[in-house]
Amino acid sequence: MDLLPLTKAHIESPMWDSADEFERMHGRLHWHLHTPYAHALCAEVYEEVAGIATAIRFGDSARITACKLVPGHNGAAVRTVLVENLLNTLTAEGCNTITATVPPDHVPHWEALGFVAQEPLV
Repeated sequence: MDLLPLTKAHIESPMWDSADEFERMHGRLHWHLHTPYAHALCAEVYEEVAGIATAIRFGDSARITACKLVPGHNGAAVRTVLVENLLNTLTAEGCNTITATVPPDHVPHWEALGFVAQEPLV
């Protein structure tokens, strides 16, 4: 698996589950490419997008804003590589608080990465 900075070509790749998902994420991902306090990563397997992840840094805190996994790849392994890289990068930049909002069924995986569940959202 290769970990690369996200590019426009990755965003335009056929990794999206639907046209609606592409439309929903397209602008946000392009924003991450051009924002100095944002991070955007792509995991590739054999030159095919396996997942992407983004984060925004606010001084000494940060938020992981997206972690999209492409079906057909080892999702848990891809998520781990993407999130661990974001955590290492953000920590190296001085962040001491890093948050993420994840679906309830993903909480155990994120807890294994060191996150602590706070509360369910409504």
